[in-house]
Amino acid sequence: MLPYLVATITIVLSLASCTKENTNFCDRKNDCEDSEVCSPILQACISTELCSCDAADKPICSVDVCQGCTANEECATLFEVRDVCTAEGSCVECTGPSECGVTAPTCLDGDCVECVTASACRGELPFCSERNKCVECLTSGDCDVGTRRSCDQSTGSCVECVSNFDCVGVDPQCRADGTCAP
Repeated sequence: MLPYLVATITIVLSLASCTKENTNFCDRKNDCEDSEVCSPILQACISTELCSCDAADKPICSVDVCQGCTANEECATLFEVRDVCTAEGSCVECTGPSECGVTAPTCLDGDCVECVTASACRGELPFCSERNKCVECLTSGDCDVGTRRSCDQSTGSCVECVSNFDCVGVDPQCRADGTCAP
């Protein structure tokens, strides 16, 4: 029994020393190399170069496997805006309105957005687009601004034309800026 116990202790000590030599222990992201993040749970620097983890739901690379985050610091290291770690391990921009700013005050599915409904939009931008932005128009029926009678749905603004058919003349041409060429 004694030789078996000695062998077991030797193996455990060897594994522990191997792990300690190959791991950078940390308690802050500054303790790690540029290609690593500090995992607060493991208190170890985790490489971000072994695998390509660009999805917000599994942003952390650990032993060549993409996994979820465990702390806000991991997300802040990897993403400029999506710096909040959810309980599910995803990096998001927000989990509630308190994390959003004045220009995009609503938290929708982890993103700060300008609007969800038109009630959040006012003045010259009274409509809420599918991309959750307050815009001047959703359809050409919303435009009746002098010569700007067409709605450029990609920008949500009233323009003179969106195609050559909106222009009049011998050779009607709609410019990229939404105006008709003379």
